[in-house]
Amino acid sequence: MQSLVYALLALILLTPFSKADVNKILRDMKSTNTSTLLRAYRDIASEPVVQSKRIIVAQALCDGLKRGDRKFYSLIEKAFEQWNSPAVNKTLVGIIKSNKDRILLNAAFKGLAYSAGPDEIEFMVQHMLKGKLSPAMKGLKIIGARAEPALLASLQGISGKPPTDLLRILGDVGTKKSIPALQKVDSIFARKAIKDINNRGEVAPAPDPDSPSERGKRAMEIARKRAEEAQKNQTKPGVPANSPFIYDRPGGLLRDWTTPMLMNALHGTNYSTAKAAAIKLQSRFHPYEKKYVDKIASGLNRGYKYARHDSDRKPFLETMGKWKNKSCLPFIHDGLKSKGSIVNIVAIKAAAGFDSLETMRLVCAHVEQFGIHVGNTLAESGKAGETLALELLKKGHGRTAGTALSKVGTERAITPITEFLAKNPNSSGKYTLQAALRDIKKRLAKK
Repeated sequence: MQSLVYALLALILLTPFSKADVNKILRDMKSTNTSTLLRAYRDIASEPVVQSKRIIVAQALCDGLKRGDRKFYSLIEKAFEQWNSPAVNKTLVGIIKSNKDRILLNAAFKGLAYSAGPDEIEFMVQHMLKGKLSPAMKGLKIIGARAEPALLASLQGISGKPPTDLLRILGDVGTKKSIPALQKVDSIFARKAIKDINNRGEVAPAPDPDSPSERGKRAMEIARKRAEEAQKNQTKPGVPANSPFIYDRPGGLLRDWTTPMLMNALHGTNYSTAKAAAIKLQSRFHPYEKKYVDKIASGLNRGYKYARHDSDRKPFLETMGKWKNKSCLPFIHDGLKSKGSIVNIVAIKAAAGFDSLETMRLVCAHVEQFGIHVGNTLAESGKAGETLALELLKKGHGRTAGTALSKVGTERAITPITEFLAKNPNSSGKYTLQAALRDIKKRLAKK
């Protein structure tokens, strides 16, 4: 039965991408919402080409570059690998001429390279000759041996010392036809280029990305990877039952994401992105974002629940400690009861601020191993922290109790501290308790 399900899933994934879906993504690519745009560019980059929509999509990708927003460029660059067209070459050349942003130029040159003709190749060579480490070099590497005639013509037309980049790119894409011209150049880079060409042999021209065989290969590869990923997600050892996540998929782009976008990532299906969002949220809490606390807490709980390893639970627990919400307490308790010391210490810190006797008792269970951290957590946990600190004092944990009582101790703590110091004058926590006693008296004096 299970094999039948996987077979049906593979069949669904192998079904060609429909025009209706492309139309929906094209509508999303016109949106002004950052989250919608990111999703649209990511979706179009991973889908097989519909030939009737190729030019329209390629133009929409050019419009994305014109937006001037860096967070989209890498996804657009990826999408150009499939959705390229000679019809937008002039648009890309115009974008390149009017911009100096290297990240944008990287994407534009790569988009141009996949559909470049002789004129575009000559333009890229001339752009490369204008400065060092030009983004055009990346496009010329994609074009491969088809760029060799234009590169050789430029080399032979230079009377002085040739630019280093020109020699390097000939070493990357040149064939043995370039060797005679390179031998006339007295440069370590020319000699290295000759060596690279000899070691590599002849370079085959770059395949035509528009050919049916190349498009078919890409479509089959995407479908195969999806089917394998769906199967592995439920059969891989250690994956929690009924998990909504897909594991071991690269995480999404989080730079410049807003808090609502990170919150939605916690509730998505990509575990790597959810985990990265949890880490990013550790530095995102501001008073005006209190309205997001409940939903973020439920996302953190979800990520912790379906984590496969202690190292995966750690970032979710750390963020629970920043975005305080009582719905997280059961998962913090689970971390405190865990056998892994990494999770224990993070859960102890996350418990700080929850004025709960049950939580503080679980924290105090680790006093022998993590005394200083236990003391710091009790110090931020109000009456419950004071109650448990006094219990620890009776058991002889003077330093831990003193650390906590220094901040949360009230008048009722003065007598127990005084009695403990009288009975244990040489206790290792003597100075901490004496400091706590002074702090308590100062607070009482201010009242």
